Amino acid sequence: LRQRANGIVTYAAGVTEDDAASALTSAGGDVKTAILLAAGAESAAQAGALLAESGGHLRPALGELNKLNSKSANWEVPT
Repeated sequence: LRQRANGIVTYAAGVTEDDAASALTSAGGDVKTAILLAAGAESAAQAGALLAESGGHLRPALGELNKLNSKSANWEVPT
């Protein structure tokens, strides 16, 4: 089951098997949380909050994470 979970995280998040394994460890084995961590969530708590806000649905949680990451990537120091 661990190999299957690792494969799911690797595929869904587009990361290496080692990164997927690390995300799964940080997520306590929860696949959805691990996918969000591997996709860029700052912590398991943030991933859990995103899942809670989306009713446990991964796709909308990933969408919200992408929005958050886009905002932080475009943030600039005011001059």
